[in-house]
Order: sequence, then structure tokens, then C-alpha cells
Amino acid sequence: MINYVNIFIFIIGGIAISLICNKLLLRFSESLGIRNKNDVTVRWSNQSKPSLGGISLFIGFLFGTFLYLMLEPDINIFGNIEFLGLFFSASLAFSMGLADDAYDTKPLFKLFIQISCGLFLVFSGTSIDLFHNELADGITTIVWVVILMNSLNMLDNMDGITGTTVLFALLACLVSAMLVGNPGQMYWLYILVAVIGSILGFSALQYKSF
Repeated sequence: MINYVNIFIFIIGGIAISLICNKLLLRFSESLGIRNKNDVTVRWSNQSKPSLGGISLFIGFLFGTFLYLMLEPDINIFGNIEFLGLFFSASLAFSMGLADDAYDTKPLFKLFIQISCGLFLVFSGTSIDLFHNELADGITTIVWVVILMNSLNMLDNMDGITGTTVLFALLACLVSAMLVGNPGQMYWLYILVAVIGSILGFSALQYKSF
């Protein structure tokens, strides 16, 4: 059963965490994680812009995870292999994104990390059930993860597009989880709400700065 009070707590908490994190990060944007205004081949822009917004989204994910652990101490989500796969995959993707913002990592290294993210999901039992064949579905999942990560990375070249796109994608996932979700795995829904709140906070601060 969905606890709408918890939903409210998670989304407000996600927004607050995102606003605080991004406010703090903006103070360091002149010297940390900034794209040079002359590097137009990377960001398609003629202005220098901070590029560490993903930190607040990952912190929102962590916030949702640990808040759920506090609110539901009897449920150990880290004992769920599927959640562990998502957690390590998200952590690896975040680490790569942070390194790429700071150092412009090599394409082959990024591809290796993206494939590794897909492998984490597949071997933890999360895959796209399209062909009803374990090998084919596993390969499809890895390819999909690589395509999705690169697509979002390309969208990030245009200010404001990625946040909006991901927001509506996650809202669709939220509606699906509320309609057909497993009552015994409600932590997916609450963590999803926290991440949506983080995106809302990030987007609000971003549009305000335009």
C-alpha cells in the first residue's frame, strides 16, 4: 500500500537536497568541473558552464535509499540482489560521469564503464525480457544501457534538455510503478520519487540562473 505521506517526504526531501547541493556546487563552479567557453565541440556553447549537476541527482538517489532504510528498518533493501545491481551500476555510472566532467575521459574507457554498468544489472537479475532467452535478453540489456547513457550524454550538450527528458521518463516510470508495482517492493517507488524531487530542484535552480 502506498503511503502518500512518505511520498511527500521523499519528494520534498529530494528537492531540498538538490537545491542545497547545487547552491554549494555553484560556489566552486569557477574552478571545478567547468567547461571552457572555447571548447564548443564538447558542449556546443560559447559560454563557460559548470558541469557537476549530476552530483545532486546521485545524492538524491542516496538520500532516498537511506531515508527508506530509516523509515522501514525491518526491510533490508541491500539484501535484494536486484537493488544491489542497480546501486552499484548507478554508483559506477556516477563515478564515470564525475571523472568525465573533471578530466574528459577517453571514449574507450567510457564504453568499458557503460558495458560494466549493463553487466551489473544483468548479473543481478535485471534485464529486458524481450526474447525470453537469457543470453539474448542480457545482450539486449547491455546494448540498451550503452545507448541510453550515450543518448543522455549527447542531450546534455544542450542546456536544460536532459533534466526535462529524464524527468518525464521517470514520471512515466512512477505512474507504472503505482499502477502495477509489487507491494512488497515499494522501496523502488519511494527512491524514484526522491530522484524526481532531485531533478525538480536541479531544474528549478537551473532555470532560475538563465
